[in-house]
Amino acid sequence: PYLGFSSTILMKLEQSRTMLDEYVQKQKNQIDALAEEYQHVVAKEQEEIDQLTEQLRTVQLKRGSQGEMSEESVAHKRSEMKDKRKSLEQEVQELTQEREDLEQKLNAIKEVENTERIRAEEFREKKLEVERLKKISVEDLTHGILNYKSLGLDFQKGLQDRLRVSFSKLDPSDQKRMFSFSLNIDENENYIVEECAPELSEQVVEELLDALNQSQSDFPPFLLGMRTEFEKVVSS
Repeated sequence: PYLGFSSTILMKLEQSRTMLDEYVQKQKNQIDALAEEYQHVVAKEQEEIDQLTEQLRTVQLKRGSQGEMSEESVAHKRSEMKDKRKSLEQEVQELTQEREDLEQKLNAIKEVENTERIRAEEFREKKLEVERLKKISVEDLTHGILNYKSLGLDFQKGLQDRLRVSFSKLDPSDQKRMFSFSLNIDENENYIVEECAPELSEQVVEELLDALNQSQSDFPPFLLGMRTEFEKVVSS
């Protein structure tokens, strides 16, 4: 299942698409019924005209000039049929255009839904990864890189779930001197460095962070890089 607002967006999109699908199908059924009625009317009117034409020929043969009235009747009927056919054609054309417009809107909604579904999936995967990382305790991290203890590496849980990383044994003249920074996660779910003491080159720290974020939480190279930069501060 999708998490947070993404689930609500997808649910609303799905409901809208279902309603639009039903409406488009209803309009299609109406157009099909109207087209069938149109064909029926045309056939029926043609049949009536054929019958009147035959009657006209019979009358003209039997009554001579009296057939002129029947001819006028046929012409009137033909005119009525033409007007009715024109009206039906106009209605079919309007409904067909409306169906095409609705299909375009439906395609646009499907495209938006697909985009939102992809974004929701990406958001879900990233959030799951963050949740997984949050379950890693400070003790777990310390245990996982216990071999770095000889380098004076230590971890502490800071404010607002920050991870405080500190190094000692870097300054030959003061083995207890601390070099530290806090590791946090920004709104884009990327790692950031805060409260770095002493301050390091912003460009170098950004390069180390870029590598960390792209590596999907490969901490040892990042920590070693930060330690190396602190060593440069000592030797400068």
